[in-house]
Amino acid sequence: MNSILDSHSGHFGQTNDSERSNIKNLMKIAEPGLASDHDLKNWTPSEKVLKAIRDAVKQDILGAAAGHNSNILEELSRYIELPVENIQTFAGGDSALEAIVRSFLEPGMEAIIAGPTVSNIKIYADIFGVGLAMHYGPSPFSADPEGIAATLRETHRMVYIGNPNNPTGTVYTNAEIRYILDCAPTNTLVLIDETYCDSEDYSASELIRRYENLIVIKSFSNVYGLGGLPFGYILASPDNIKMIERLRTGRKSSALTLAAASAVLKDLEYINRRVEQLRDNMIFLSVRLRGLGISVRVTPSDFILIRVADPIAVQKALAREGINAADISHLRQLERYIKVPVRDDESSARLVEAFEKMSVEDYRVRYDQPAKVILRRTAEFNGGTLRKEEAVL
Repeated sequence: MNSILDSHSGHFGQTNDSERSNIKNLMKIAEPGLASDHDLKNWTPSEKVLKAIRDAVKQDILGAAAGHNSNILEELSRYIELPVENIQTFAGGDSALEAIVRSFLEPGMEAIIAGPTVSNIKIYADIFGVGLAMHYGPSPFSADPEGIAATLRETHRMVYIGNPNNPTGTVYTNAEIRYILDCAPTNTLVLIDETYCDSEDYSASELIRRYENLIVIKSFSNVYGLGGLPFGYILASPDNIKMIERLRTGRKSSALTLAAASAVLKDLEYINRRVEQLRDNMIFLSVRLRGLGISVRVTPSDFILIRVADPIAVQKALAREGINAADISHLRQLERYIKVPVRDDESSARLVEAFEKMSVEDYRVRYDQPAKVILRRTAEFNGGTLRKEEAVL
């Protein structure tokens, strides 16, 4: 397989060596191959985005005010198909997350978090003295809207759902999100974090017009390539946007970041090709690794989960091959799992080769009985009833 990303993994167009090095350091671009868990967001920007960065640097706008690109809200409005009044930008998804917690939660309040998760929502809630209740469904890989709705009380002021979840990849459909919104108390905010979403196909943005208590966080990290120049934005009702804006203390995006974000919106065709190749590599990995008897779970984001007999031993073995996987076996319901980023064809081939060299006893999980897998798809949501279709394998 020839990678469409080859021309971008180390090439920056018409630049000299000094400029290339400076831009690479600025964007914190990882070398080709699998990145560490920390580097999961650091995809290489597209050539059009890199050109926008070069032009911005040459125009000496690094110290300019954040309002340099005054059209970014209008551009996002056209992209998301929501009015400007429903959008606000931030210096990354975490900055937006902190601003939301600061604006709507106070010490003594309670929040529900759909788990397991590695989101920083737990850190921000703890900083502001918010009581947390982790909600674990029957399976970490299936949405549990009924379970969340049944847990909600008047004392719960926020429900946080990663969509897709990091690290399980679990996705809540809009029908399931609507169900939670309709069951939630009127003073409960439902926060949908889509920072690991690489497709608008399952975004909850279309629900913003209908629900005052819904906020969606989005970002241009991951496949969008702005991990080194964090750019995030939120979608909410105009009143909630005004509330957040009054209380926000975090820094806004720099002029350089806004120039890069604007370029991303003009290069979505490239992003779509990148996502297509990512999906091809996930199929390749799932087939090859399962052929070795390895339990692989594909996610809708840019990583896969692998269930192994000895996560620490496998992590060390992969590290010896230059592959940095994240051990997530400390998380409830994810015992024995590791998280591995997926990138290009070369890195996928290296991952397969690494497992072929590995001791079978380290990665092959032995089951006392055949595993039961329940496939569930939410069909529709009408009048308070959530209809599902299930199949047991």
